[in-house]
Amino acid sequence: MHGALAAASDLRGDYQALLVAREAEVVLARELGLAESEVAAESNVLYALIVLGRHHEALSRGTALLARVDAGNGDRDTSILWILEYVIHAQAELGLLDEAHGLVARLWRVLERWGESPSLWLPLMTLVAARRGRATESALLTGRLRHDAVVRNVNYSAPSLRTVEDAHAITVAALGKAEVERLIAAGAALNDDEIRAVALR
Repeated sequence: MHGALAAASDLRGDYQALLVAREAEVVLARELGLAESEVAAESNVLYALIVLGRHHEALSRGTALLARVDAGNGDRDTSILWILEYVIHAQAELGLLDEAHGLVARLWRVLERWGESPSLWLPLMTLVAARRGRATESALLTGRLRHDAVVRNVNYSAPSLRTVEDAHAITVAALGKAEVERLIAAGAALNDDEIRAVALR
């Protein structure tokens, strides 16, 4: 029930209702003693906080959740990728750029461990790079992202696309539109190893 309400709220952009539904999922999982489901529900709360712009709260709760996960299954936890994403996003928005970049490296290690494509996490990486003053890298990451959207049919959420737009504005301001478009075209041809190197510069 709460999951259906949350999904509907997310689709219509009612993020306050989304947060309420996700918090209810946390309470239910806790009451039922479902530890793994509780972690997954709490990671969903982090997403709601991020899209609401409540980055301080997202970082505080995300850091605590990450510590709990690290004390248990660590990088084997099924929610670890999403927890890392939301903590990194909050850090980037709050200007904690060294910390965010450090966790991007961990995110890549987990992606490789799980055999996951980096596609869904590229919007976040473009933002971290742009905020760190790495405009060239951000534009290259955007190129790979656009390639994955078209060629691999990756469906990016509205919040992810807003993140890409924010990063793009920063890169255009730094490099100019023509240079950014050139880099985006170059980024589209990069493979996973090459795009990883770009993200970790």
